[in-house]
Amino acid sequence: MGCASALAGGPADLLAEVVGIFEGTSEGEPDEPLARSAARLCRMAGADTDAIPAWIEEGRRRSANARPPPFSGGLSP
Repeated sequence: MGCASALAGGPADLLAEVVGIFEGTSEGEPDEPLARSAARLCRMAGADTDAIPAWIEEGRRRSANARPPPFSGGLSP
């Protein structure tokens, strides 16, 4: 799903996307309290609560993909 598809569903869908991406990408990060506050405002503005869980999973997926791969241990002698 992209931003264009969220817009097609209306502002509640777009707000749900923002909530999910904020919450999914900020879990365990230093900015998590700020992201949760922003997400709360989007919920109060009328985000589609049924769509939020899927967007949280998308945020988690994006966050995992953005992390560097695990260190391989370097070169062996």
